[in-house]
Amino acid sequence: MLIGFANGINYERYFCQVIAKEESGAGLKRFLFNTEKRYDGLYDRTTPLLEKEYFGDPHN
Repeated sequence: MLIGFANGINYERYFCQVIAKEESGAGLKRFLFNTEKRYDGLYDRTTPLLEKEYFGDPHN
């Protein structure tokens, strides 16, 4: 479940980044940029959990 959550967050933050580059409206561009940053924060909190619990050394 955690891997799926991380993948979804990663997709959404990338999607916001790509759409923001093409957006001409300043308000929507700012919204997409802020949303991307919120997703970045969630992704940065999720990936260490995966590394610790699933991808780390099982002997530590």
